[in-house]
Amino acid sequence: MSNFRETKIMIETLKTKNACLESRVLDLLDEQEKFQELVDTIDEVVFLLALDPPRIVYVNPAFEKIWGLPRQALYKRVDAWLDTIVPEDRPIAFDAFERANVDSSLSFEYRIKRPDGSVRWIHARLWSVQCESGDHRRMVGIAEDVTGKKEAERSLMDSEERFREIAETITEVFWIYGPDLSKIHYISPSYEEVWGRSREELYANSTAFVESIHPDDRECALAALAHLDRFDHEYRIIMPDGSIRWIHDRGFPVKDASGKVVRVIGLARDVTRQKLAEAAIREREERWNAFFSSSSVGMAIVDREFRYVRINEPLARTNGLTIAQHEGRTLKEVVPDIAPTIEPVMQRVFDTGEPVMDLLLHGTTARQPKTAHSWSVSYFPIRNARAEIYAVGTVIVDVTHQCQLESQLRQAQKM
Repeated sequence: MSNFRETKIMIETLKTKNACLESRVLDLLDEQEKFQELVDTIDEVVFLLALDPPRIVYVNPAFEKIWGLPRQALYKRVDAWLDTIVPEDRPIAFDAFERANVDSSLSFEYRIKRPDGSVRWIHARLWSVQCESGDHRRMVGIAEDVTGKKEAERSLMDSEERFREIAETITEVFWIYGPDLSKIHYISPSYEEVWGRSREELYANSTAFVESIHPDDRECALAALAHLDRFDHEYRIIMPDGSIRWIHDRGFPVKDASGKVVRVIGLARDVTRQKLAEAAIREREERWNAFFSSSSVGMAIVDREFRYVRINEPLARTNGLTIAQHEGRTLKEVVPDIAPTIEPVMQRVFDTGEPVMDLLLHGTTARQPKTAHSWSVSYFPIRNARAEIYAVGTVIVDVTHQCQLESQLRQAQKM
């Protein structure tokens, strides 16, 4: 009788732990939907690249607008991105990705050629993300179309009058300072929207520009300007209402025939949303990595083509492969024996939007092909900002011991 009570208590404990795990997964999926809403609506391209072997794990819809190519082209072949870069700029891109393996973050610019023949300038930022397990890395990037800014810079060299016409209409803030940075000669209308202050105020007090820079960033920003050379710098400004905005400022000196600097010209852009996206990406990656890595049960995310987007070590180990050998590959490629069984279940989640909870599966694993196992498997829909289901989350709990206990309990009840 004592063994009977102990077995029953163990079963109830296992069920309680499973319920807590499912609650944590649902909370994480809610955060994933909020992140997806952010990256699906920004104008910049956000991508996640696995390095070994190189493959695109995720790219947001902005890629199709800027590159003029379907995202599926990247998922099928990562070299599709390299093919779009104009030949003269490919060494720049190759060098940047090589340096990204060493530097924590970097930025670079290159040109792409769209399918319609037009050429666009791209400004890209890269940083590497070390996974918790430490056995493989990913690279996260944000790419923005800076063709308008490049055209503005080129126009300035060709015709200051024509450039002024452009400066009056672009969303970036175009500014011209004297060589000693003590006097503002021109500020474009977009300054009032980005800085929240009037141009008249700045013309009357040129130091207002510097005073608006966040105290923690002011010294570095002024140092970049004071070099009187080309600069590319980011800093924060404090709005009149006390809120903070991030500014990406690029500029260069204009010299006379003798080489003397006569003025400094720049373009400043509000990149607050981009910074929020970067922070969200980092936080999301850290949370997902921490959650996946710390979980003792198998977890994975699979897209509509039944490709592994993410998987943790326990499930990868169960399948007899490494994490890197899963990502970007389909269920049929990784687990051909059970793919015909689980693909229809996942498809039902895609079609109905309803989760499938605690599905009991029995079988063997590649790691232990002669040992029978039982698993409790749950499938959850993962939605984007448009409420479209783009992936299915999977939680797999090995309940072999629990099933054995329940079998023993049933046998004991019959006695």
